[in-house]
Amino acid sequence: MFNRARIARVPRWAAHSCYSLFLLLFCLTCGLFFSARLRAQPVSPADPALVVTATRFALPPQDSPPGLSVITADRIANSSASSLPELLSREAGIVTRDSTGSPDAQIDMRGFGVSGDQNTLLLLNGQRLNEIELVSQRWSAIPLESIERIEILRGGGAVLYGGNATGGTINIITRAPQAGTRSANVSLLRGSLDTQELRAGYRAASDRLGLSLDLSDHSSDNYRLNNQLSQKNLAAEVRAFGDRSHLAFNVGLENQNLRLPGERTMAQLASDPRGTSRPSDYSGRDGTRAGLSGQTALAGDAELAADLGWRSTVRNSLQKDYSGAGSDTYTESRSHAWSFTPRLKLPWQLGGTKHNFIMGVDMEDVDYGARRAAGLAMLSAPLTNVDAAQTTRAFYVQDRFALNADSQLTLGARQQRVVTSARDRMNAASYASGSKTSSPRAWEMALRSGLNGALGSGISVFGRVGESFRTTTIDESYSQYGSASFDSIVTLLEPQTSRDHEIGLDGQSGSTRWRASTFVNYLNNEIHYFAP
Repeated sequence: MFNRARIARVPRWAAHSCYSLFLLLFCLTCGLFFSARLRAQPVSPADPALVVTATRFALPPQDSPPGLSVITADRIANSSASSLPELLSREAGIVTRDSTGSPDAQIDMRGFGVSGDQNTLLLLNGQRLNEIELVSQRWSAIPLESIERIEILRGGGAVLYGGNATGGTINIITRAPQAGTRSANVSLLRGSLDTQELRAGYRAASDRLGLSLDLSDHSSDNYRLNNQLSQKNLAAEVRAFGDRSHLAFNVGLENQNLRLPGERTMAQLASDPRGTSRPSDYSGRDGTRAGLSGQTALAGDAELAADLGWRSTVRNSLQKDYSGAGSDTYTESRSHAWSFTPRLKLPWQLGGTKHNFIMGVDMEDVDYGARRAAGLAMLSAPLTNVDAAQTTRAFYVQDRFALNADSQLTLGARQQRVVTSARDRMNAASYASGSKTSSPRAWEMALRSGLNGALGSGISVFGRVGESFRTTTIDESYSQYGSASFDSIVTLLEPQTSRDHEIGLDGQSGSTRWRASTFVNYLNNEIHYFAP
């Protein structure tokens, strides 16, 4: 991995003042939130008639930005797709690729190729899921039955959500219990290659409290030998309802065991396409997540929301040495991430123009560790022992307002500070450790104007310019044999930045919506795989 360097800095006093202001606002309104009287059924972010990705607050679909499309629960239920990547691959402009037989295929929006996963931002109910490792997204950790809708924002999301959004943002919204309702579903699937799957869900809610529970159990031998897959998921949420307010606690557990069949030569594909060259290789993963989220209405139409999240992932893999020239490689990695994301919506009006102003703070702390040895039994004396950490603090603002009855303008900016450190405990050399502070930024200006009729009907023209970024993963910064002495080295890269431009047309007639656009991304310090 390589790139070229450029760095900018943000004054610490300005950043810390913004964080303190938001924390103070959040604490002062907690009393209002918890003392809200239960009078009316709230507007839920899971309402399929709303979208949230464009502002981090619910808004009507007609106010959504160009390029945002929604896969509803009905479309998911009526689809034959057995995984999220398979479902997403049927959307325009999304390409998936798989080299392991895993349900967690690589995803690519806007042509980034092998680095598509790192340039596509994955959210679960607005919370980041992108890992600090160079791995595919954990699509299989989200039960299909638990999904209310999927919001896909092509080429956007960097201002509100931060890095990895140059290609676009995919926000998966799970089903929330609705006040005064009860439902349950169970499905059993069986197919070829000894494929079996159980999906079940249950939701029940009174006027004040609701519960949702989803589980899935999938297993398959898959097409290749030594490619058996077992995937188990459990997701649950408890939600309290108030007057235009809610408070929710959610948890998720997942376990994956996958056998790895290895590569095939052209001759092997012709003679034995289902065979395996690596009959002992495997990988495993255990994931846990938990979150507490709340939202409440303030004076007027103002709203305050915050999410506190935690996720943990433990991975292991074995790659046998079949040549006899080296040794086996057993790898175990773990990552733990905390996040806190308070935000505030402040509608205001000036000279007859209504503004929808959003401001927020994102905080995330990630700890990562990985050990590599010649086998599981030798993991206590590893060949490498990498420790890393990444701290992110960001402040963002966005304003959306109508220029006239047919035109809407969106302006937004984000300033972020990222501190990354890494070291190999098994190598005392100075080049085997490092720390870097970066200050990437994002901004966006988007205009949409109706050519016929009011905004959201007929034909509209839209344009967007902005800047997005992504920071390096640990696997892109660490190399086991990368130094001149062929031992480990840490090289922390500069953030990749992109100047983004897009222009196009869209329209809607009845239930049919179409869109055509052209875009260009000018990348600087591009982080990509360099084969030699």
